[in-house]
Formats: sequence, C-alpha cells, structure tokens
Amino acid sequence: MPPGGGEPSIDLAQQSVAEEISEEIKADDVVSTEDVVVQDEVKSGPKTVASWQELPNGNYLEPDAKGTVWYRDVDDNSWYQNADETWSMWE
Repeated sequence: MPPGGGEPSIDLAQQSVAEEISEEIKADDVVSTEDVVVQDEVKSGPKTVASWQELPNGNYLEPDAKGTVWYRDVDDNSWYQNADETWSMWE
C-alpha cells in the first residue's frame, strides 16, 4: 500500500499498455457479416463448373431414366450434366 493508506496507484505506462491490449482484443473479436459469407462460399465451393475437367475427384454414375448423366464426388455430392455440357451440383 502507498503511504497514507489509499489504494495503490497504477503507473500511467501500465494503464496505457492495458488500454492498448484491450483495444487490440476488441478489434480481433469483431467479425463482419461479409467475412462469414465469404468463408461459407469458400467452404462450399462452386455449384456449377464449366466442364467435366473441373469436377472434383469422384466417379461417373449410370445415366438416369431421362438420360441425365450423373457424377458423385469423393465428398458424396452429386453432380449432373447440363444441356450445355456444364455440370451443376445437386442441392
């Protein structure tokens, strides 16, 4: 305790450092909606690719009764071939 029996004083340099750290933590904790959307898009990948060459690893399946060509990737996503020869992921 300091002389006179009051509360110990906080050194101004220590207080300044504590405030800076507090502000850094607050800035790091902020997540914008835009950040979340971008992360979602990256995680889910494209929903349509231009050709069979852009399909993820996987295997072709037998065409269905309507003649649609199907493909199943290693993550168990199903893709179908469009009339323009692009491929779309089935949702």
